[in-house]
Amino acid sequence: MKIFVEGKEAVLKKGSSFEFIAENRLFSGADEYTLSITFPIVDCPQNRAIFGHLYRKDVDIEKVNFACELRDTNFYKMGVLAIVEVSQSEIKGQFLEGMSAQNFIGDFDEIYINELELGDYEYVIMSNTPPEWLWRSIDRMTKYIALPWVNNYSGNIQNEVVYENGTYKWHSDTKGVSFQPYLLFITKQICEVLGYSYDFGEWERSKYRHLIVCNSLPYAWDMPQIAKALPHWTVTEFFEQLENFLSAFIDIDHKKKSISFRFLNKDPEINTYITMNDIVDDFNVEVTSDPQSSYKNDSTLRYADCDHELWKFYSCDWLVKNHEKMIVSYGKLEDLIEANKNLKETVVGVEYPNSNLDKILYVESLNTYFVFRPVKIIPQGRYDSVSDTYYDLYVNILQPINQFGERIGSNEDSNSIEIGIVPAWIDDTETSKGQCLFLELNFGDGEATSDNSKYLPLSLLDSGESENSGAYFSQLFVAFWDGTNYFKGFQPRPIIDKISMNEDWSFAETDYSMRLNDFSSNFVQFGMDIDNSKKYNFQFLAHEIPPVRAHFFIQGKEYVCEKITATFTENGMSQLLKGTFYRVG
Repeated sequence: MKIFVEGKEAVLKKGSSFEFIAENRLFSGADEYTLSITFPIVDCPQNRAIFGHLYRKDVDIEKVNFACELRDTNFYKMGVLAIVEVSQSEIKGQFLEGMSAQNFIGDFDEIYINELELGDYEYVIMSNTPPEWLWRSIDRMTKYIALPWVNNYSGNIQNEVVYENGTYKWHSDTKGVSFQPYLLFITKQICEVLGYSYDFGEWERSKYRHLIVCNSLPYAWDMPQIAKALPHWTVTEFFEQLENFLSAFIDIDHKKKSISFRFLNKDPEINTYITMNDIVDDFNVEVTSDPQSSYKNDSTLRYADCDHELWKFYSCDWLVKNHEKMIVSYGKLEDLIEANKNLKETVVGVEYPNSNLDKILYVESLNTYFVFRPVKIIPQGRYDSVSDTYYDLYVNILQPINQFGERIGSNEDSNSIEIGIVPAWIDDTETSKGQCLFLELNFGDGEATSDNSKYLPLSLLDSGESENSGAYFSQLFVAFWDGTNYFKGFQPRPIIDKISMNEDWSFAETDYSMRLNDFSSNFVQFGMDIDNSKKYNFQFLAHEIPPVRAHFFIQGKEYVCEKITATFTENGMSQLLKGTFYRVG
């Protein structure tokens, strides 16, 4: 057994041992680490040369760490050695690798993404820039786009366009534009500003490169700084949210100042299957009547609640589960539309007995629920010749519901993960210009009343002194944009789901979805049920530590592993290993 600290071979205390623990980060958020390793100082010039004067009382050892390598016959690990205890005779350290080291060092815990210098958006000369130029996707080397969006406080459409003679032009009120950056671009900018290299190859090759950050500020506010519209999250929080949102592993090496990305479903360990035959007789099963599991693949996933008008439609598990008798099913969306086309417009104040206005409509091919939602009134929109009377009409749209409801874990005791990167608010405009991206800006306890820059101080005065972080958004609102305008003639809008509806009931099906509760969407890779009421502790013989995130087959049953523990002495690793497992299913 050899230990190298800062490239120099260190001496392990004679007769001592330590335990090496490989944890499955899907349980604990940690990777590999050891318990205390003891290095003698007295009469040991090798260790004195490595650790210098750490043993002196006047040296602050808080978060002191060294590059460290552990080597044995079939074993090699590289990470950091964190100093945990110092005396005049010996130094004790803990080896940390991967997420364990990342959690210990925590260099990003005090850095906020909305306070970083991420650069400014470009200034656009409107007369020289056709709208479609600013709608080109990331596949054409675009970092950010300028889609129309509604400031819900003022009701004004930002980046507004008009469609004339088959061409989009800027609306006369659009004096300048604000942008929606690609999420991938934002992530790269954060890395570059921090001075970290990155490898986002898997992300760049996936459809999720088309995710845009919809957080924007009105052009008239004259705030071109990219970071201004981001939530007040630390860099650590941002990467944690990104991991949960994209079902990925993001590894941060603070020593090498590098960041790497891979999807869970492409992780080589998770895709490894191991049959363990050398199980020894000594094992036990811990049975509990109060099961608790922090296993990420078995967790309940939910988006954070959003304070906008459409969220009650986006996430409403209770409505679907508690009102099954209200559900009317159809095979295809075309079948639903044909059967209910007489309900596109209904007379205000008139009941429609035996109709589906009070029903929940379900389309099997889309695995999607719909309700009728009146979006506007047409005054005196229908004339009845018998009564010689004009009637007001409701315009009803088919509103998808619960697309973004939570994904329930295997039981009510499953761990819960809340995701702060949430689907953007896409809603109908009152001006019959089609659906549009909506945003609700945060002004503390008050309300912004104007989009005009000269009135912004008045808006802030109206809202009063805020106790929050000064961020205009508390969440990251995202959607997909690949450059495709599915509804020519309307305001172009980004995509949040596989079905996108118009006021006239025309629709488009897409390859994009942000659903958590529909595995056919392939947005999240979580989803393996385990029996967390029984924890199996096996001892087994092995020449090396198997990959802890693998699928294990033990005595004909499938298991996932929580952790594996090996014991090391100066002579190397013991072949008797201990593992904690949960049975699948």
